[in-house]
Amino acid sequence: MAIYLINMDRDTDRLEHMTQQLDGLAFERLPAFDGRRLTDEELAVIRAERPGASWSRGQVGCFFSHIEAWAKIAAGDDPYGVVLEDDLHLSGDFGRFAALYTMAGFPTDADIVRLESTTNSVLLGPSTLDADGRSLRRIRSSTWCTGAYLLSKSAAAKLLALDKSTHTVADYFLFCYEASPVPELLNIYQLTPAVAIQDKFANPETTTFTTTIDTGPGDVERLTPSVLLRKIMRFLRGYRRVTAR
Repeated sequence: MAIYLINMDRDTDRLEHMTQQLDGLAFERLPAFDGRRLTDEELAVIRAERPGASWSRGQVGCFFSHIEAWAKIAAGDDPYGVVLEDDLHLSGDFGRFAALYTMAGFPTDADIVRLESTTNSVLLGPSTLDADGRSLRRIRSSTWCTGAYLLSKSAAAKLLALDKSTHTVADYFLFCYEASPVPELLNIYQLTPAVAIQDKFANPETTTFTTTIDTGPGDVERLTPSVLLRKIMRFLRGYRRVTAR
């Protein structure tokens, strides 16, 4: 199965880090789209065509980088491909879940399989796979981050065919029910425990790799009484964070 690693030309330290993390697994480096090189006129056209976000240059770079990976998967021979960003910590058995022989045991309707941990609590369906203590569950609520995921060839083609007006920042586009048609269009699964975590979440106090190609659109949520009550109700309904191991 092809592995596509999104990496800025200037970020040679990240490339070295991910080469070590992948531990001999073959991958293709995709030069990340650098939104800082856009002229004001080019950025204005992108914003006009895609009114679903305010689109900073970093958000454009992130989204267009992932589009390049989707195009590679759609044009490739394998039924699935792996998309990785370059600031990840990978579990020792990551390679097993980037191999076609493992995919043979996955649900046949799986369009996207998230391989990384979640930063928010999510609602998951029943387990459809048990592999050495890891399960695969349908994800039934919004989540964020596009650091590591499997994408099917057919799903990649569907993503590329969507009108530009549906586009929003990459993780919202793929995983946010409130901002994108994609979570309703595709069958999205979550591997739990996950086999990848972004550096900024693995080491929040000593982050090695700061964000380079994306910036999140949201604000930090204040823990007001109403927010606390909502969190409690979500916990009682079964929402949980997915951790990496």
